[in-house]
Amino acid sequence: MKQSRSHKSMNTLAIIPAPGSSESPPEKQSTHCHEPLITHTLEAPPYIDLLIRSGKYRIIIRPHPREELGFYEEWFATLTEEEHSRVSLSTNEPPPVAIFRSDVVLNCEDCTTSMEAWLAGKPTITLALTQHPYWFTETYKRLSPIAYETERVDEMIELALETPDQPDYAPLRQEHLEKWLYSTDGRCAERAAEEIANLIKKKNLTPSITFSLRGFWKKWKLLILKAFNEPYTARPKHVLRRQFSSKQEQVSMRYRDYLKGVRRSVAKQAMQTLATVETAWKDKNNPTDH
Repeated sequence: MKQSRSHKSMNTLAIIPAPGSSESPPEKQSTHCHEPLITHTLEAPPYIDLLIRSGKYRIIIRPHPREELGFYEEWFATLTEEEHSRVSLSTNEPPPVAIFRSDVVLNCEDCTTSMEAWLAGKPTITLALTQHPYWFTETYKRLSPIAYETERVDEMIELALETPDQPDYAPLRQEHLEKWLYSTDGRCAERAAEEIANLIKKKNLTPSITFSLRGFWKKWKLLILKAFNEPYTARPKHVLRRQFSSKQEQVSMRYRDYLKGVRRSVAKQAMQTLATVETAWKDKNNPTDH
């Protein structure tokens, strides 16, 4: 077992989704399909408390996008100043950010971020939480070591650090990736962009549209939202909340979707960036004689 290390040499753990959550099985699904396992308390599950108290790791906690963040923010506020230096909440970044920063990824049951971790070459450990058969499937049980007991989590992390390639699981993981992912060569986004560009070239960009009241309303709604630099998903209450509320509080999934919506200014900036990249590419590949 490794001894406690300084902050500089600490290994980093990414916990995705976060420690207080689990997906509800179908018969319990509601508007929010993720519910905290722990309610009316600011205590974290035993294993996360154990890892924090060990003082051996930096810990990145990444809640699921559909979870309410209030629980985590209130719990995080109860940590000491020293614990804050080692523990962070990742709420405004995509999961790969936490994965790339980590040495070991801990996730719950059938969390598909396991695949992203394997693509990034990170060892994974599955936390057995509710163990509901809908989520805790035989498929994922074969692909990562499973922590059934809190007391064994630290030991399993140490083993993952010693053998990050996890050879007992590597062949099955590769088979799983090949089955469910079209390609892992890193060019999927490029191929998708090329296909979209080809479709646009072939498409009639000015088709005739039959008049309808619904279409008329959508047109003016879009024009008004563009004028105020708001995404199409905006609602008046969301706009007012963003403008005038500075409180950190629980927010609905619809409001989070609004905050992540693409605004006209962002689209314009992206188009300018693409134009710059295209010009640079043309200059590089088609140099002109001076």
